[in-house]
Amino acid sequence: MTKQTYHQIFDSSVPGGLRLLGEGFVYQEDNDPKHSSHLCRGYLERKEKLGVLKRMVWPPQSPDLNPIEQVWDFVKSRLEESNRVTVRTIWMELEKAWKMITPELIQRYISTMADRCRAVIQAKGGHTRY
Repeated sequence: MTKQTYHQIFDSSVPGGLRLLGEGFVYQEDNDPKHSSHLCRGYLERKEKLGVLKRMVWPPQSPDLNPIEQVWDFVKSRLEESNRVTVRTIWMELEKAWKMITPELIQRYISTMADRCRAVIQAKGGHTRY
């Protein structure tokens, strides 16, 4: 994904965020380079100055604080267990792993967030067991 594509996705998501959450909703993103590009950062700064949203400060290199990273780890572990040989079989295994992601699994990942945040605070932003 390019910074332009990311910007388009973000730009189309802000109105939905406003409708769903109201002005001043908190926007969280990790520190991927396309997120911090001048294009995207400038857009976010303008929206923040207008009071449309607030940006959450996110520590660099903090996959332990993002539940989606746990989902990717889950999918990756399923792919590593499989005996994939061709692009077709890789896609089949990927789809199979994705279908195994249930609302209960997502909730389990989310429910660990308080512990994860405490661990990061205790480690002063350093490495945690997560």
